[in-house]
Amino acid sequence: PKASLHLHEQWSYDALASVQRLSGLISICEDCHACIHFGRTEVFGNSPRSFEHLCKVNGWPEDIALTHVKDAMDTWSLRSAIQWTVDLTGLAQALAEASLYAARESTEARPVPRARHS
Repeated sequence: PKASLHLHEQWSYDALASVQRLSGLISICEDCHACIHFGRTEVFGNSPRSFEHLCKVNGWPEDIALTHVKDAMDTWSLRSAIQWTVDLTGLAQALAEASLYAARESTEARPVPRARHS
């Protein structure tokens, strides 16, 4: 099966001001994305595979991975109790960077295929 890339949003949090700010966008593999959103992955019944991937990618034994997952879920629980103001001003910057990258990619010299001779 062909692996797919997912776009993952990165957030920074100012708990005192209750502001959740989009700070970046990164492309990651589908399996890593499932690890990052482990709670959602559990709901869909895919947590054993994701847990195995988390251990493998990070070189962690199961106890370290379990602690990491528990800490992440605790953080999610605390943040979910806050009524956040969402700041998407970082989205404009990320889109501008993506547009520049796409423009650069489309104008780079590409090798011309050689004609085949019989």
